[in-house]
Formats: sequence, structure tokens, C-alpha cells
Amino acid sequence: MIDCYPDPDHNVCESGAAFEPILDYVRDKGLTSWDEYPYQAKKNGCDRDREGRTVARINGWNWVAGGGDEGALHLAVQDHGPSAIFIHASDSWASYRQGIYDGPCDGDLNHAVLVVGYGYDKPSDMGYWIVKNSWGEGYGDHGYVHMRKDGGNMCRVADHCVQVS
Repeated sequence: MIDCYPDPDHNVCESGAAFEPILDYVRDKGLTSWDEYPYQAKKNGCDRDREGRTVARINGWNWVAGGGDEGALHLAVQDHGPSAIFIHASDSWASYRQGIYDGPCDGDLNHAVLVVGYGYDKPSDMGYWIVKNSWGEGYGDHGYVHMRKDGGNMCRVADHCVQVS
């Protein structure tokens, strides 16, 4: 998808891109499998032969939360499943290994990830989001990060959130 994104002047690898054109692209073109066209976090030029082997499509998408409303994001994940979000991935966020990430990360939105659930850690009395990153299993806890939930919109987790149908 990054290789075949139609706007060559927009570096989706560095910015996380904008949800609207990316999701419209997936709706219109579909997705190939990871095995067929693996993500490499860089633009390689579109391989049209592999691009055309669609294994999944979406019917559409909608905004489910915004403005920092973690309650709306909670309800969206609870009622409808995973939600794609933009966050600020700070250097400390990028070097996360385990536990509940509690900042700092209060900068511009620069990375897209997927909230797949949430939990509660009784010893720390802290809720957390279960977030899947795109950097593979070598990142964090086997590709996931537990980010503090209800912590003042940590990393701007609830600023821009969408779900697909």
C-alpha cells in the first residue's frame, strides 16, 4: 500500500499518512497479503503485479473518536473491535519493551497503529490500551505496546481514530 499510494509527493513512511486517502485507497483497490507484499517501511516503487492480487477489501470507514475523548475510543473498541489511530511516537515510545508505557509522548502525530483492546493492571491501579504496532515482533512486547489508558490522552491516542467496515 505504501509503495502504491497514488500521491508520490506524500511520504507515508515518515508521516503515517492521512487516514482518509489511505482508507479510500484500500476501499477502492483492496489489500494484498503480507506474504505476497510485505511491509518494509520504505517506498520501493509499486509492483503492479503484486498489487493486483487482492485478498481483502473494506466496504468503508468512519471516524469513531476524536478530540482526545478516550471514552469514545473505549466504546468503539468495545462495541466494534479494533480501531486505527494516529499517535505521537516519541523516542521513548519507540524504545518500549514491556510494562505499561506512561510517556513522555506529547508531540505532533507521526505514526499510525491499531488499538486492539484494553486491560487493567491491578498492582499499578492503571488501565491500558493494547496497541499493535507495524514494526514487527521485535518491537515492544512481541509487536505490541500497552499504553496508559485514561491518562490524559497519552500520546494523543484518542485524537484521530477510525474503524473500517
